[in-house]
Amino acid sequence: MAALKPKKSLLRGFGAWWRFHKNALRDSLKRWRKTPVATAMTILLIALAFTLPCCLYVVLRNAAVITHAWDRSSTVVLYLKQDVNESQIKYLKEQLFLRDGIRQLRVIDPKEGLQELQSFAGFGDVLNQLPENPLPFVIELYPSKAWQDPARLQMLLSYTQRLPEVEHASFDMQWLQRLQAILSVLTRATILLFIFLAFAMVLIVAHTVRTNTQARTREITLARLCGANQAYIRRPFLYSGVGYGLMGGLIALGLSTALLFAIRGPVEHVLTLYSSTYQLRGIPLVECITILLFGSSLGWLGARWAVGRELK
Repeated sequence: MAALKPKKSLLRGFGAWWRFHKNALRDSLKRWRKTPVATAMTILLIALAFTLPCCLYVVLRNAAVITHAWDRSSTVVLYLKQDVNESQIKYLKEQLFLRDGIRQLRVIDPKEGLQELQSFAGFGDVLNQLPENPLPFVIELYPSKAWQDPARLQMLLSYTQRLPEVEHASFDMQWLQRLQAILSVLTRATILLFIFLAFAMVLIVAHTVRTNTQARTREITLARLCGANQAYIRRPFLYSGVGYGLMGGLIALGLSTALLFAIRGPVEHVLTLYSSTYQLRGIPLVECITILLFGSSLGWLGARWAVGRELK
């Protein structure tokens, strides 16, 4: 019988804890219903503060995946001399396959190169007027994964440039490096903006909760006279702060998803012009939950700060 007493006291303690929190949550929801306009305004302000960094995060996340795919598909192009014949090209292919870092290569003869130029350039009638095909043989080299970084590609470029059959070798990585640098700057700016707006969200919640606390001064004073401690008085306001952050985060995620669907068609059309079949992706579920938890934590922090100052 003595062993059952701790269990009963534990169940009673949990029941009392549950009743306190249930009543505090009910009280905060009742206050929301009494001031729907002020509550909606606060939630919308928080949602707008969250929407901008969420949208920037979606853009940067997709851009990072796209640029990574483009980086993986970088190629070295060899323009051969005009007097190179097919036997020399065959020997050159054997040499290149023996070279470390080359996964695959493709030989483009002058006829095929002229057809590709006509299809991409859009002025095929002008090219048809040429007396002879001015294009040389071209070899496209596809490096292996270990050779995809710019430093190793530069080494491969220097090696192929010295080959006697090669007139010119090139790979266009500067634009990709510039894009990655821009994305790095935008990523840092997004982090700083998110920190700034998170602080703004704490201030918004703190101001709203402080106003509610001042409006309930008599009620709080009466509760203190009846023996209520600070935790009991503070609890409904903390639930309000968590609710503000949670609802603001939900609306921000909804707005971010709506904006993503609005721009998905035009962006994917632009990507198809660059031979990419990538489809824009939203924020994963785990990261959505993280954002909601973070928003709830900021709301709790703002409410705790405001109520703590008022109770002092």
